[in-house]
Amino acid sequence: MAYEAKTNWQLDDTVTEQDMNRIEQGIKDVYEASLTKFPPVPVSLKSGPGPQVIESDVAAPLTGLQIKGRTLVNLLGRDGNCEDLSVWGAFQVSQALDSNNKSIGNNAIKLTISTGFTSGSTSTVGARAFSFKAGKYYVAVADIKNGTATNGNFYINGTTAAKGQHIITATDKFYPAWRAYNPAADVSGLSMVLGINGEAGQYAYFDGVRIYEITQSDYNTLDTMTPEQVAAKWPYVDDMKSVYSPYVIKYGENLLPPFTEWITGAKSATYNIIDPYKASITTTIANDNAYFIITKIPVVPNTTYTLNVTLSGGIMYYYENDNDGARISLPTRAGTFITSTNTRYIEVVIKNVNNPADSTQNIGTVTISNPMLNLGPDALLFQPRNDDHLFFPNVNLASNVDGTYDTLFQRDGKYWKQARYRTMELDGKLEWRVGATKYTGFRQVLVPISNGVSGSGTVIKYDGKVLAAGNTNAAADIQALSVDGNLYLSIAAADSGWGDSYTNVTDDEIKAYFYGWKMKQFGQVDAVPYTNGTKEWVSILQPVGSETTTLPTTFAPGYKPYKLQYQLAAATVEEIASEGGITLHEGANQITVGTGMIVRDGIKTVYDGSVHHINNIGSPALSVSRFLYRTLKILEIYEDGKQLKKAVIKMEANAYGIENAHIAGVDFNNAAAYTVTYLALDQYALSCNLLSLEAAHPANMKSVVDTLAAGHADMTARVGALEVTRAQRAQPQWVAPTLMSGWQNADYGGDYQVRYVKDDMGFVHILGLMKGGAIGNPNAPAFILPPGYRPPGVLTIPTLSFDGTKEIPCRVWVRPDGTVVPASGSSALWFTMCLTPFYGAL
Repeated sequence: MAYEAKTNWQLDDTVTEQDMNRIEQGIKDVYEASLTKFPPVPVSLKSGPGPQVIESDVAAPLTGLQIKGRTLVNLLGRDGNCEDLSVWGAFQVSQALDSNNKSIGNNAIKLTISTGFTSGSTSTVGARAFSFKAGKYYVAVADIKNGTATNGNFYINGTTAAKGQHIITATDKFYPAWRAYNPAADVSGLSMVLGINGEAGQYAYFDGVRIYEITQSDYNTLDTMTPEQVAAKWPYVDDMKSVYSPYVIKYGENLLPPFTEWITGAKSATYNIIDPYKASITTTIANDNAYFIITKIPVVPNTTYTLNVTLSGGIMYYYENDNDGARISLPTRAGTFITSTNTRYIEVVIKNVNNPADSTQNIGTVTISNPMLNLGPDALLFQPRNDDHLFFPNVNLASNVDGTYDTLFQRDGKYWKQARYRTMELDGKLEWRVGATKYTGFRQVLVPISNGVSGSGTVIKYDGKVLAAGNTNAAADIQALSVDGNLYLSIAAADSGWGDSYTNVTDDEIKAYFYGWKMKQFGQVDAVPYTNGTKEWVSILQPVGSETTTLPTTFAPGYKPYKLQYQLAAATVEEIASEGGITLHEGANQITVGTGMIVRDGIKTVYDGSVHHINNIGSPALSVSRFLYRTLKILEIYEDGKQLKKAVIKMEANAYGIENAHIAGVDFNNAAAYTVTYLALDQYALSCNLLSLEAAHPANMKSVVDTLAAGHADMTARVGALEVTRAQRAQPQWVAPTLMSGWQNADYGGDYQVRYVKDDMGFVHILGLMKGGAIGNPNAPAFILPPGYRPPGVLTIPTLSFDGTKEIPCRVWVRPDGTVVPASGSSALWFTMCLTPFYGAL
């Protein structure tokens, strides 16, 4: 029976069996609800542009977290970013970059129909052609905003779409258009075409163009999706991106930030922030536009919220905003409200007026304290905003289209990654060699790749082009991850500068190419390949002014190296770093899941005599303070690793992105190191979107206690293991390796014999002097390091040798298979192995 408490007992009341049964039932109900073991409540959080709400009956930790990897490979490379007109060829239109109308990045392409025509287009040029495979499935998406034309549209030239909605007529904003493809036969030489119909002089805008291979299941599901859902599931990315730096943020019960993050109005008014949640506005001019305003507070559509504040004078009111931040409601006084279907943000205003719609502003002082926005129909007791977060900095989670993926998971109180993919840069540090066969117009090069599945590689060229997988003997810009453990690439002479008649391409010249340098004939323009005579190198990206006759061994300015992602033959499990943790409060919790969180990145500040500016591009001098990526949201600034509450974070037009910050001169410590955690604005340049995150939380009080007890046991075990390890730590012992390939220790009176050791931080140290062995032969190592002492990638470490007359700078290769190979120099008298320490991960 349902328990109903009797609270009016009298001294002479008779207790009946019904009363006792009711009391016992109440006790039983409480016991079963709170003190019996319940299974965890599963939680599935979707990644997307906005937050979501989950309910919890008790305050409980979020546990059992699991994230699956995802990779999107844009077959257009970076061309669909619409920032470079040189990769698009116009037909019956003029094309221009437009920075005022764009969906991503800095610009969109504006197409204007030329005189005498009623339609036109621009298409990717022939060098950027791509292919579709028979029986595979593809989706193409473009963001289109019509201007004055009849419509904007797109298609892929060389094949036929099976379905889609590819024509846009609306003029108010960018809308996604899409088409899907399932070719019955292989098709190559394809190009993306952006089209426009109308009259001469009419125009439309295009941005965020992408083409992805998808699964048959996704292809079939397209029929049930809106264009907006298609665009959200397959957002634009530059070339190839996987899930990078995922995060979870649980907002506090109060969704409003302190007044230091609010924007103020008219400068003639006086704004006084007394405490983080207490402030005042004083106006002395009638109708002065003075206010506090906070914009872009994320909310969930069709959800109840309550906004309240303590005010003396003036009022608080709000607007509902759509996904673009546009106001979609009238100003409404604070209270309880339900967001609309299109609401994505709330904008809150505090102003010295009598009604939200008033244009007349009062003279006087408004005092504001304890503003609060919370989920639900009831105004909760005030508390400052107190968000929880869980960050996984620099974690990359990849997948392929066929359903093999990396997995991030929680076990024993720690977070782990089961890696099935490896992503690496193909730069000049690797052991490149030239292929044996020579071809007209291109060369084949190769590099060893460890633990790879043949045929699983995806390679992105320095310019963003996705290299076709296939026979590297056939043409340039083809890649093949072979069963022999090598990655083969074919490189055009127009890219490398190696002429057909130049037959002696050296390993170091290949390395220079992968550092971003092109070889050419001295004194000739860079378009003339080298054949003989004096060699000269120029930057691939900036050939004019970068000329050098010295073989380059470092990156050319601004160069982005080739990138390889491939499937591992044997999966690995590794512990990963995390920051924070999530505790759900009782009731409704607003949570956001996403990617691209930059965690504790180093920052530079610029002092103007008053404050130290951070991420400010208001002048060339201030621009030194800008971050690596444009900001969407600055979460925290740290001083020597500790939160700096005195840093002022704000939205300003001169921010690099949306937000910047400053530290008052009196609060700045010149001896301290400052770092920042922020969410990047341009996600397409960092990460693809993750689709979902699985987790759970305890269902009742007993489950919470059990979970916390297990977590405490895990923590105790980890701390105990560290204490035992520290107590048992002994002085590391040096090991003398067995020298090979003719090498022997060189002792000219007290010289160190070759030896190595691994310190307690995991770094390998190598010392000693040797002589007499093979130089420059990858198959003739001086010695081999055992497992646990090997680097995760090939290291090229500088050192010195002596040929009897002069000291010679030289290099040593230390490879993931443990081989230590003298790469250059002389072995005649001595070769020093006093090498830079490196991390022994394998």
